Amino acid sequence: MRAGPLALDAPRSARPARPGGGRAARAAVLGAVGLLGAALALAHLGAHNALYGVLEYDDGVNFGASLRLTSGLLPYRDFVFLQPPGIALLLSPFAGLAHLVGTREALAWARVATALVGGLNAFLAAFLVRHRGLVAAATAGTVLAVLPTAYFALRTVMLEPYCALFCLLGANLAFSSGAPASPRRLAAGGLAFGVAVAVKLFALAPIALACLVLATRGPRRLLPFAAGTLAGAGALVLPFALLAPHAFAHDVVTSQLLRHATRRRSPVRDRLWGLTGLRGLSSAFSPNSTSLLPDVVGAAELAALGAGSLAPALARRADAAECFALASGLAVVGAIFVPPEYYAHYVYFAWAFLAPAAGCAAARAVRLAGALARSRRARRAGAAAGAVAAAALLAGVGLVAAATAGFVAAATARTGDPGPLLMDAIPPGACVLTDAAILTITADRFLAARPGCPAVVDSTGDWLALDPRHPPQSGGVPAAALVGQWRSWLERADYVLLESPASFRVPWTPALRAELRARFEPVPAPLALYARRSPLRPARGG
Repeated sequence: MRAGPLALDAPRSARPARPGGGRAARAAVLGAVGLLGAALALAHLGAHNALYGVLEYDDGVNFGASLRLTSGLLPYRDFVFLQPPGIALLLSPFAGLAHLVGTREALAWARVATALVGGLNAFLAAFLVRHRGLVAAATAGTVLAVLPTAYFALRTVMLEPYCALFCLLGANLAFSSGAPASPRRLAAGGLAFGVAVAVKLFALAPIALACLVLATRGPRRLLPFAAGTLAGAGALVLPFALLAPHAFAHDVVTSQLLRHATRRRSPVRDRLWGLTGLRGLSSAFSPNSTSLLPDVVGAAELAALGAGSLAPALARRADAAECFALASGLAVVGAIFVPPEYYAHYVYFAWAFLAPAAGCAAARAVRLAGALARSRRARRAGAAAGAVAAAALLAGVGLVAAATAGFVAAATARTGDPGPLLMDAIPPGACVLTDAAILTITADRFLAARPGCPAVVDSTGDWLALDPRHPPQSGGVPAAALVGQWRSWLERADYVLLESPASFRVPWTPALRAELRARFEPVPAPLALYARRSPLRPARGG
């Protein structure tokens, strides 16, 4: 009798393993790729100012939301936050630590934790396809561990690594040896996917595709997974949504949709450089280049995935886990090209699924080569070729890691750490109004000692929430409500800290600039720092 579709391409390693060497080898491979991913991400934190410096805008928003939450303020109700609440909850242990050691040190620990998440993701990517053999597991984990573009996601507290973590955890729970797992495990997998979507709505694509793959295996497999997903997402999201339903819907859904509708489209080639992994490999590989390299590399990667994974999946020679990973990766890649905005850290989420598919493709290529080597002489030649290929792989990993380290060193050479100087210029406990929360977080001046200080976390988000049709740098006239909000913040602040005097995140009008000059005076410090004027020292001409 002919085997079913899932057995047509089942590798020998998918069969019950003999105790001893096989399990030990798999454990060694899984541990090695996890350690490799964590080690590379941690090494990048050792670059110039990478641990404490100002690396991103979004990490200040993510960590700032958690700091507000642990201070008793709720997102959506008490401050604008354009993402689901998952990241604020996940970072709350570090935000709680900030109340003891300061926000600067807590941010550094959160960055270390994110690097470790990168290693865990590499482990989970390998674990998902471990039943396909050592080659599949090693390839999947290594690809995600050494992906040059991963640097942009793992260098600080971004959403994509945590969203990928719970998606990969959910996939490992929902699929056992490539097939749908028991109802209990499917429910647990759905729970993990629910947490993922509570971190970022990107997770909706893999959730939908997991439901599709499970539905083809019978609706009884879909129900526990769907129930778990709803429970996981609902447990994290519903409390906030119920406390401020209108604000939640406006921040997370309406503002995001209008935000994309009013933005200018970033170049497609930027996305190609990132998706191929070239961006972050070397400073010589610039997205602004007219080189055909990303097209060639992208075509080669697509052809390899097509021949090694997509074609077998269409021929029903791929198991459920591989179908899920491949479909999810391709769906996320397609989604990256849709919105006008693009950021390099988006790519990491796509490769979290493409890496397991690449592992399956590599395993098929090795099995095909083994099938062609039927004679003893051919087997010897094949063994020699395999040893050469393994050595080349190790050398390639080393070269990619070294090249990425060079890129990181060059990228962080311009990274500043204004924290120590700002701590000298601003007294502890002062109420500081800023256009970028990361500035006050790294200076340990994010948390004010007195009540009534403006609870600003995301100045761009506040703009989009009040005036989404005229986003920052759009050239439109800012809404009166937005300008009025900034005026009220100025009235309550002790200090104003901006990235530059002409910050594009502030809705400047002549009246608002006059308000700043009348109430505040410049302070010699990094960036643009202003202190509230003493009543005995009014502004000139004011």
